[in-house]
Amino acid sequence: NEIAAGQAKGFEGAVDAFLADCIEREDCPFTGTEEEAKQQLNAFFASLDESPLDSGDPDRPVTGAMARSAMMTLLYEDGLWQLGRQALSDAMKGDGAQLLNIADLSSERQPDGSYRTNAAFAITAVNCLDHPGVADDAWAEEQAEHLAEEFPTFGASLGGDGCAHWPVPPVREPAPIAAEGAGPIVVIGTTGDPATPYAWSESLASQLDDAVLLTFEGNGHTAYGRSGGCIEAQVDEYLLEGTVPENGLTC
Repeated sequence: NEIAAGQAKGFEGAVDAFLADCIEREDCPFTGTEEEAKQQLNAFFASLDESPLDSGDPDRPVTGAMARSAMMTLLYEDGLWQLGRQALSDAMKGDGAQLLNIADLSSERQPDGSYRTNAAFAITAVNCLDHPGVADDAWAEEQAEHLAEEFPTFGASLGGDGCAHWPVPPVREPAPIAAEGAGPIVVIGTTGDPATPYAWSESLASQLDDAVLLTFEGNGHTAYGRSGGCIEAQVDEYLLEGTVPENGLTC
């Protein structure tokens, strides 16, 4: 539940950042304050739960789940925010084609209906090896309701991991990790990362026996390749020359 809550908080923060940027731009489909914009966004998603949106494909209308999936994908990379504003503007005018395309991108669905990889299944297999699942379904449902209330955009969809029902048992339980004797480990965190919250980077770096923490002040998932050169230079020198970056460096 702490993993789900951490990600729900991270994605909610990313929604806030997207909307704060959006309402300052002429092509934003939302109006008013950031809070009013979020209410409009979630009301739109809820409307699709009740009445899916025409996508141009009669067999594939855009549901609320698909729209939220598309939104999550947009939050992984702030360079996609302009595309997100356009897709949401079109959708709120009745054209869901762009949202469908983005949702398909998130699941790696190809035009012929096949999927490029099995990543959506593989990540569950990997994650469920790392920790036991919650066996108490009633408790899990209660926690999901709590997340939905605290984090209205994605909390409900992140309220469970399904690992209790996974056919292969976990090989470990969560515990502090030190990696004693491993040598210096470089940990990188992005302050606005929705999927891997920055607090997790801080926690990992503090547990490791020998680690430095690099911080990228930005929005989106990961830092290398997105930081404008600062994180890239530090990582390249570490991997190619063995030069350990200065602990606490912020870009």
